[in-house]
Parts: sequence; C-alpha cells; structure tokens
Amino acid sequence: MKQFLLKDIHLKVFALLIAGTIWFAATLDRNYVLNRKVPIKFLGLPPTKLIVYQSLEEVNVVLEGKGRDFFLTGEQRLAYEVALKDTKPGRQRLKFNSENLNLKRQLLIRGFKPEYLEFEIDDLREKLVEIKVPLKDELPTGFFLTGVEVKDNKVYLWGPKSELPFITSLATETLSLRGLKESVKKEVSVLVPSKKFWARPDKILVSLTIEQETTREIDSIWVKTDRKGVRIIPKNARVFIAGPPSRIKSITRNDIKVFLTLKDLNPGIYKLPAQILLPPGVIFKRCEPARFQVEIK
Repeated sequence: MKQFLLKDIHLKVFALLIAGTIWFAATLDRNYVLNRKVPIKFLGLPPTKLIVYQSLEEVNVVLEGKGRDFFLTGEQRLAYEVALKDTKPGRQRLKFNSENLNLKRQLLIRGFKPEYLEFEIDDLREKLVEIKVPLKDELPTGFFLTGVEVKDNKVYLWGPKSELPFITSLATETLSLRGLKESVKKEVSVLVPSKKFWARPDKILVSLTIEQETTREIDSIWVKTDRKGVRIIPKNARVFIAGPPSRIKSITRNDIKVFLTLKDLNPGIYKLPAQILLPPGVIFKRCEPARFQVEIK
C-alpha cells in the first residue's frame, strides 16, 4: 500500500494542483448573492459642527456578482459615504443609494438593509465649566484631609449647542483616600457626559493635603453656667484637644466653651461633668477635672 502511494508521487501532486486550480477557477466564475456590512463614513463636516446622533454605524449591503469580483473586492475597504458640506443643523433622513458606495468592482448592488439613515447635526460651542473632584474611602485613623486644591479648577468644555447650557460643572475620576498618610499630587482625567463632548485640558493636577493628628492642652478656661448664685470648684478647666496641626494651632481658650447646666437642680452639693463645646474640625480628648463640685444655695 505504501509503495502504491509513493509511486509517481510527483505526478499525483501535480494532478492535485491541477484539480484544485480548476475547482478554484470554477468557484470564482460562479454567481453569488452575499450580504456585506459596510461602515458609514461622513465626509466634509465643517469644524464648527458635529454629529450628535446617527441611527446606524454600518449598513447591510446586498451584493450580487461573480466569485472573482467578490474575491478582489475583499481587498477594498468599502464605505458608504455621506457628504455633509452643505448640511444644516437638525435631524436628517436619507435613503441609501448605490452612488454613495465606493464600490470599484463589477458587483451589482441589490439593496440596503435598512433602507434609511437618520442623523442629527448641531453647532459646536464651548464654555468654561467648574471642576469637582469626588473622593472615596477613608484615611487611616489619626490622619486628616485638610485641603483639596485643583491647579485649574475650570476647563473648557466643547459640545453641541443644544446641550451645553445644561452642563454647569464636570467631575474628575474619583480619588481614593485609602492608605494615604502624607500629602500627594495626582493627575486625573476630566470626565465628560458622552462622546459628543470633550474637555481642554482633559487632565488636571489635584493636590491633597493630609496631616497627622496632634494634641494640645489649653488651660485656664472659665467654667460657665446657666444659674446665678452658685459656687463652682474649680472655676477654671483644662481641656485636651486633638486634630490636624493647621487647625488646632490657632485655637485659644476663647474658642472653647466649658458649660454646666444647673437650672433644673435643687439646692445642694453636686459633682457634675461639664459640656465641652469645640470649634468644627477639633476633637475632644478629655477635660480636667472630669467633674466639678457645684454648691447651689
């Protein structure tokens, strides 16, 4: 069997090549009806206008022709071309036609599916909008975010005239605070509502100021009450506070209120804790003494 297969092997290979060539030639000479998906290409759009809607990205074209023409067309990048040079803003509805298909081979166009293309053109405008930087996650315990600075807090937004007035601000990518223990600078992208818009610049530099918690002791704070004729021992308090250095370094005894509520108490001697009122961003640690002796007559 092996000898039979190897006998005159070069003649057998040549015969197979001849048969393949005849089959390929017959295939190329046969008629076919095929569907081709063809991208839609807009030409001549003025730089002051943009397309805000199109019903199709590509159209299904029904073609008929010989195999050889389909074979050669495969090397050609087909596109359905829509000329927009003199098109005015607004919604347009066009019927597909063979003249706009850049077909250079001897193929017949039997039809388009669907038959119509809808698109809308608007004037291109720009406006200056504010930038907001969204944050997520929490800093490690004992650290504070004391500043978010945007180098360019406004950018130019380009987009369709009909939609631009409704946009007053843009957001950047969300920045995570997780694990941050020191001030950082990060470049983030500006996010636009859709592909119809673009921002310039499209990236901005954001500086995050992060401070580690520190403590302070503030003494000689006068203890106040809502009742006259009482004796408070001691009359002054020492309060320990914590927070970011930039916040608590400027705190004075006048910024802290130590208060005792006594108006509903009967005459007598009491040991009472005080209410401590602090400015925003300041953390209460403790008060000395923790309780005050109050004598009500």
